Amino acid sequence: MPEYCGTLISVNSLASAAENDEPCELQPGLVRALGRAVRADIRSASAIQVLALAVLIGWLAFEWGPGNEIAVPSTMMALLDRLDGVLALAVMPAAGFGLGFALQLVSGLIAAVGFSMLDNTARAAWLALRRWRQSGDPGDYLSMSWPARWGVSFLIGTTAVVLIQLFTTGEARVVRQLRPILISATLVAGTISGLALLVTIGVVIARRYPAAQPTVDRGVAVLANPLTWIVLLSVWLVVQQLVHLLRPSA
Repeated sequence: MPEYCGTLISVNSLASAAENDEPCELQPGLVRALGRAVRADIRSASAIQVLALAVLIGWLAFEWGPGNEIAVPSTMMALLDRLDGVLALAVMPAAGFGLGFALQLVSGLIAAVGFSMLDNTARAAWLALRRWRQSGDPGDYLSMSWPARWGVSFLIGTTAVVLIQLFTTGEARVVRQLRPILISATLVAGTISGLALLVTIGVVIARRYPAAQPTVDRGVAVLANPLTWIVLLSVWLVVQQLVHLLRPSA
């Protein structure tokens, strides 16, 4: 399949090239055009946009790093440590949904506001993607199947959804990001709610047996401690690195 490309020196020339696709060799002008778009966005950004982008960088470190994986399970287990019976079965799924939805909604809005300064970059990237694909526009988050949406939202986060929308639609306005953000937040929240319900059912049933209750309570208390999750994640990362180092190269 031939690649669509050309000597593109500006967002306007990208638009013109997108209207008249011609197979050819990839030219470095495309990279220069995208670089100019990024510089133009940075120069024209307001102080609030720059601040939002700085906040976004910090949030990405939390969401894409270990922060999210430590905060959510430890918070949920701390709540379960204080609940039992029917009350736990009612509260835990609702709390899981509320916590997951709030975190992902905040995540998506921070990303949307922070990336809103990249209007020229988004437009240039979108037009470039059209050039690289022979059949129509690149698909955005809303065009994905529901399993694919869930995978992006739950495994990567709503910030990834915003990035997908930004660079596949060329639209950087916050208002145009609201629908995919809400869908992504709902998918993540529903998953956390379902997992919370399953764990709660297991704990509530185990607590009904006197012999098992002390062990279950100790286990819940240990999992409610953020240090436990820090240790677990650290061990997992070390194992991953060892597997990578010891695996024979293909």
